[in-house]
Amino acid sequence: MSWLVRQVRTIGCLCVLLYCAGALVAPAQEFRGALRGVVQDARGGRVPAAKIVVQAAESSLGREASSDTRGEFRLDDLLPGAYRCA
Repeated sequence: MSWLVRQVRTIGCLCVLLYCAGALVAPAQEFRGALRGVVQDARGGRVPAAKIVVQAAESSLGREASSDTRGEFRLDDLLPGAYRCA
């Protein structure tokens, strides 16, 4: 009977260790960001195929995108920091 108790404890400890190891390997936070929006004209109409350019304020890093047929755009994988329209 004590052999069975030791086996159950061993398996339980192994499960806890594997669970904790998985938590260390898979971080819950992503450090990159995204910018999305809608391009509109002065009357509020959406503008398709508009060119969107953003540049990091503290470096020469720049990114470009185009709005889709609904005037919407998205820039993914942006590093943290301040950006300006170029």
